[in-house]
Amino acid sequence: MVEQIAINCFDSFMNSENDVRVDPALLTEKDKARFGFYFLVLSIKTGITEFDVLDNMIIDTDYLAKIHGVQNDDLGVDAVYINDEESTINLFNFKYRENYKKGSSLSDKVVLDAGKFIAGVQNGSMDLSGLTACKTKTKLQKIQQIYDESNQDWSMNLILVSNEDNGLSQNAREHQKLFLVKNQIHIDGFVLPDIVDALAEKPGTGNRLTTAKIRVKSDEMMRHIDSATGNVSYLVTLTMADIIRILGKDSDKRLDCNIEEYGNLENEHLDSGFLFENVRGFLTRSDYNQGILNTIKNDPSNFFTYNNGITIVCEKVRQESKNGNSVSILTIHNYQVVNGGQTVRTMFNSNQDEFSEERLAQVQVLARIFTTEDTNVRSKIAEYTNSQNAISPVDLKSTDHVQLLIEQRLKLGGITYLRKVGDLCKENPKNQSISLELVGQILYAIKKDPSRATNQKKKIFSTEYNNLFPNDDGKFLDNVFQYCEEYFSNKATFKCTKQENLYILYMIHNSNHDIAPEQAFKILKNAEKTYKEDEDIRAPRKLIQPGFRKVVDSTLNIEQ
Repeated sequence: MVEQIAINCFDSFMNSENDVRVDPALLTEKDKARFGFYFLVLSIKTGITEFDVLDNMIIDTDYLAKIHGVQNDDLGVDAVYINDEESTINLFNFKYRENYKKGSSLSDKVVLDAGKFIAGVQNGSMDLSGLTACKTKTKLQKIQQIYDESNQDWSMNLILVSNEDNGLSQNAREHQKLFLVKNQIHIDGFVLPDIVDALAEKPGTGNRLTTAKIRVKSDEMMRHIDSATGNVSYLVTLTMADIIRILGKDSDKRLDCNIEEYGNLENEHLDSGFLFENVRGFLTRSDYNQGILNTIKNDPSNFFTYNNGITIVCEKVRQESKNGNSVSILTIHNYQVVNGGQTVRTMFNSNQDEFSEERLAQVQVLARIFTTEDTNVRSKIAEYTNSQNAISPVDLKSTDHVQLLIEQRLKLGGITYLRKVGDLCKENPKNQSISLELVGQILYAIKKDPSRATNQKKKIFSTEYNNLFPNDDGKFLDNVFQYCEEYFSNKATFKCTKQENLYILYMIHNSNHDIAPEQAFKILKNAEKTYKEDEDIRAPRKLIQPGFRKVVDSTLNIEQ
């Protein structure tokens, strides 16, 4: 599945506007799968869906030679993502295996592959003369400039990516800790199960069975009825066996709440679709995940005390009392885990790594079960119940009701809305797709400030979100569609950068008189030429300065 999706990603890249300088016919299917794998994983890990931005991250020697016809020495790092907003530098090392081998793991030596690049980062005086006109040199110089000039505390991550089943071995993790102490670089793995989780589709469509039964002691259950809506909610205690059973792939086991042979759960795999509305995703190998795993293995009886619990949202729940009201059977329909995804995944991983019927019974977790068919309420529950680890504000809003409406409106106009991770490779005959993040930047540029639209992601999807994405504006969805159409038209007509495009939209929709895109582009290019022309400032840097916007405002009599 992942290989085909990767090939689809590569085909989408080749159909986009790009700087490919080689004949695609010369590439093998394995080349396409491997390079598409780069795009797929980079999109998942960064949340970025623009192919030109993803392409710029890649410094892999073979990729640049075969796709762009240029020479480069990658020094053991295949891609670099510099996140200015979060002050992090992410280095990616890819190991794409052409032949899948079940149970395979990342090699212990893979940590050392990036050694040359990291040496260049750690030693600011490293001789880079041998990397003349090399993309790697540009990335190293950028990182060194950040370390020299930034007032922020930057962190660096080395992400080891592979389409193998397992991450680093325990022995390699020990090297990992030493590497972190020596180089102050955090090492993380991102392997096949993590990728499949990220691409999971939501259950509850077609003929898929999304009903489960849970057996709980009545004295371990609390029930609440919302007086305004009539929705019923429950607070219950579930065992690890319950979690494995109701969230596994076997639909028959989900309905068997009286299962006695826990041995039947040994090979049960997580159906990741039940985490579709979980905004967090899987923060692989985080300290929090390791803490969960340690408690399961070493202190299972206290798991309930130490863990924050999970939150389940379902469309309907039915309660039946049994055994003289001492036991209740809860039947839940169309359910999702919206909080506690890390707990769930770690339980499944533990069950696969070291099966123990005793632990399945001993490990207990608090579960909140909410019933609602209101998609807006579901998204709010998902947003407000997540707090253990930092989550991108964009991810928090990806399941918001208004985002679903935007997705449907753009779809009617032939535009694919890349609302969530995994949407990068959706097929689109017109080859028009746009990310949630870019739509937010377009709205911010038009309504607020084009000079700051590209570096205000947190603000766009937090304090400014309700203003930019209103629920009560009947024209809003059509306006978004219009803005997207204009964005695509400008990009095709003027071959402009994203920042220039945002300015053109700002000028068109804020000028005191009608102005054609061609006129706006002409004014913009003239301003780029004349603004601080005596100073050595490249155009991209000019566009993000407040003074440049004031020049544009003055030219068009735009009042702020």
